[in-house]
Amino acid sequence: MKNQIISFCFILVMTIVLASCGNKSNTTETQPATTEQATVDTTGASKPMAAVYQCPMKCEGEKTYDQAGKCPKCGMDLKELENHEGHDH
Repeated sequence: MKNQIISFCFILVMTIVLASCGNKSNTTETQPATTEQATVDTTGASKPMAAVYQCPMKCEGEKTYDQAGKCPKCGMDLKELENHEGHDH
């Protein structure tokens, strides 16, 4: 009888834990719609992209830096990446 009570309590606790973990929802507050329209830059001018530097030995994987200098791991000069479009900086 004691083992049944312990088993029942264990199952009850696990059910509560699993049920509470499954109810996490990603709630985001939405802003009310306004009648104003967003302004769009139609001049065709684009902002110049900042230079991005990376260790040529890739000591730190794909880590990039916004200034020239030396790699903190191997000491080599950081090289400027030619094309870094599509990366989030």
